[in-house]
This record gives sequence, structure tokens and C-alpha cells, in this order.
Amino acid sequence: MEMLVRRFALCMVVLSGCGDDDGPGPSLGGDAAAQHEDASAPPDDATSPDAASIDPRYEAVLAQLRTDLAAAEVPGASVAIVERGREPFFASLGVRHLDEGGDIGPHTLFRVASLTKLVTVALILSMVDDGMLSLDDSVAELVPSFAATGGFDRSAITVRQILNHTAGLSDISPLICPEASASEWVASRTDLELWAPAGAVWDYSNTGFTLAAAVAENVSGRAFRDLVAERVLGPAGMEDTTFDPTLAAMREHAAGHTLEGSTTVLGIADYRCPALDGSAGLITTAPDYARFLAAVFGDEPTLLTRESVAEITGSAVSQQVVPWERYGLALDITDDPELGTLVLSHDGELPGYRSVFEVLPEEGRILVVLTNGEPLDAYPVGRRAMAALRGEPLAPYPDTTPSADDRARIAGRYVDPTGQLGEVVIETRGTESHARIEGTRFDDALDARAGRWFAGRLIITFAPDEGPAEWLVTRIGIARRAE
Repeated sequence: MEMLVRRFALCMVVLSGCGDDDGPGPSLGGDAAAQHEDASAPPDDATSPDAASIDPRYEAVLAQLRTDLAAAEVPGASVAIVERGREPFFASLGVRHLDEGGDIGPHTLFRVASLTKLVTVALILSMVDDGMLSLDDSVAELVPSFAATGGFDRSAITVRQILNHTAGLSDISPLICPEASASEWVASRTDLELWAPAGAVWDYSNTGFTLAAAVAENVSGRAFRDLVAERVLGPAGMEDTTFDPTLAAMREHAAGHTLEGSTTVLGIADYRCPALDGSAGLITTAPDYARFLAAVFGDEPTLLTRESVAEITGSAVSQQVVPWERYGLALDITDDPELGTLVLSHDGELPGYRSVFEVLPEEGRILVVLTNGEPLDAYPVGRRAMAALRGEPLAPYPDTTPSADDRARIAGRYVDPTGQLGEVVIETRGTESHARIEGTRFDDALDARAGRWFAGRLIITFAPDEGPAEWLVTRIGIARRAE
């Protein structure tokens, strides 16, 4: 651990010319191309500024990240901060490769996994802005090759529902790597399952974003990567960003590291899944992703119309957990009790990489943290870093201990007609809720944390939020109350 802590040498670059102290400036919605032009060539001596020149709040962010990364033994991280009326700030901690070293810089590429999803949303919304499609269009009409089993109506699924995870679709693991475009992959599959009727429940699904990429390809007649480059990456000034693992491997990049037990080093090109580009394929830098967020959520959005930006949060639905958490289009929306303000955020997880962003739209703050190691729970890392940036400690998290009524409303027998879960019985034993699966040895007490129920590694939510639950929802299947 001591050696790892010593690896956290600090590299800092203030992205000069990107903001204007006299107004909001491009840091929150101005000329994204100008931002990148200035950021792409920082001064040669910018990596070793006088520590006294650093905003103390930024140093507090870095101190918090050093603590979190060292505790998880993560080799390195890249950090970008954008604030209204201030010049954007970049810093790095640690190394690109645990054994070979290498400083992390503003052009160091990381895999960001599900942070990709918001980029896919921006692509779709740019097409909405141009009148090419509507969020309420039927996916089956836009992608006629989309076939699904499960007894529910696939024609009822809308573009909006695949983007906010309410389509009822089964989930593809991003670790399954089909060598095909999204459209080709969708056309080749006749076994995609619908686990629930469209709009009935919220259940995170990578499949929906493969379908979103197929929608973009079918409507435009062009490849997803070309569309994203033209409509999102270019206009946002994301010149370092790519979906091509081979190209990324030829450029400055951070290797991934799995750190449970023995350390495994993963090459950035080891994961090749073009069919899942829309869900988890983005390879980017912290400054590039911060530029993207500023182009979308800035005071003067440059990438989308204000109407489309409003759809990102306006399409929010309950995640069936706690009342202050909702999910928009590829975005967690939290009336955050710890920070005491509205937070827009998402994390990303792939083997060897963890990432998170946080946007505080009411305060004009953006934070991006990309890391090259796991295990690391990115959400609390981002939340603590944002608290350090604001200079205020996190408030205590509310008590979410379930009441007797909470336990009573979820008790019952649930049946999954697709056979993924089988028959699940939730029952109260004394002061505990237990889950057992009929015909198996699975019988486990449910541990409730922040509105979610945990049975071993199985995470369960229940829909609707109030009254007797009708649906038992997991990432591996959905069951419906049978009594």
C-alpha cells in the first residue's frame, strides 16, 4: 500500500482560455470547439504548477481522491472540473500502468463503460432535433428486424423507453462481445426476451442501448460510429475520443487493472464489442467528457436544443428505490440528501475501469473522474469529491430502514414466465424479509440498503413504489405477483 500511495504523484493542467471570469463562458455552454483547441495544447510547464496557484477547493478534491484511490489500491485517475465563470481544471493521480508506470495526462484515454449511454442519448436527441424521429416512435417500426419473445407487445416499446430503461427488455451483459454492428446484431437475434410490458417497471438494460444504436443506423442509413463522430464528438470538441479499440491502443491510454486477489492488467483493446458501442463502447479522456457535459448541460447548450436537453430530465421515472432518486435518459437524477441539491450523475463499470460524473446544474458544476482499477464503488467516490469541491461535508444519509408495512407490501409469491427466476417467494420471518426460489436451495434473508433489497449478490426492487408490489425486478429476470 505504501508503494501505491507514493505512485499518486500529481499532474495538473489548468485548461487556460476555456472560461471567462466576466460571465458563464464556454465552461458551461459556450464554444466547445474553442475549448478543445485551447485544451489540446497545454503549455509545456503546465504539468508542474506552483501548488500555491491551485484553488484550495481543487486541492481538497484531489486529497479526497487520493484517499479513496489508495484505499482501493487503484493505480491512477484522471479528473476534470468545470465550474460556471471559471477556467476548467484538469488533474491526474497515479500512473497509467501499475508495473510500467507512465504519467496520466489530459490526452490519456480510458474506457468509461456506461458513461457511453448519455452520448448515445445525445445522438438520438440530435436526430430528434432534425426531425428524423421522435422519442415516442415505436422501436419496432424504426427497426423492423427487432424480434422479441416473452408474450408482451414489442410494438408498444418507444424510443424513450429504451433510453430510460422502461422497455421491459432483458439485459445483455457488456462482457458478451458480438463482432457485429448494432443493426446486424439485432437482425440476427430472434431470442431477445421481453420480461415485462413496456412502461411497467424500471430495469437497467444494455440491450436497450444496442437497440438505440440500431435505431440511429436504420433511420440514417449510416454506421453508428460515423454518426456519433459527426453529430456529437465533433461538435462537442471531443478530439481525443474514439470507439475504436485498435486506435486507442496506439495512443496514450490507461491500462485496466482488476485488483481483487492477484492483480490482472487489461489492455484497452482487450474488449471489442461493436454491437454494444451504444451501451459501453466509448473510450475518452476526462477533459473530453467534461466538454461533452458542458455542451449538453451548460448555461447555453451547444449540442442540442433546449427542448431536447429538457427531455433528458423530463423523461425521468422512478427507480423503485427511494423517493429522491429517479432516472431520466441515461442519467440518474437525485434530489440529493447528502449534498442538499439536484445532482445529475452516472457511473461506468467494465473490468479494470471505473468512472463517474456528477453535474450540479443549479450551481453550475461538473466533475468527471475516470479510473483504471477495480474494485471501486465510483458513485460514493464522486459524491465525496463533489462535497470537497463545494467545501461542505456530506449530510447524513436518511434512515431507509424498511418498516413493517414496507415488508408486508412486498411479501408474496412471484412467478417469472420466462423461467429466468422461476417462482420467487418473499416472506416475513420475525423482523426479517426472506427470499426463496421454489425448487432450489436458494433461501436468503433480504438486506435492505437505500431502498434496494439484497439477497446475496442479487439486487431486487419492487414496483410500483406504493401499495402491494406487483413486480419483482432484478437484472437477471422479472417476476409478477401470482396471488
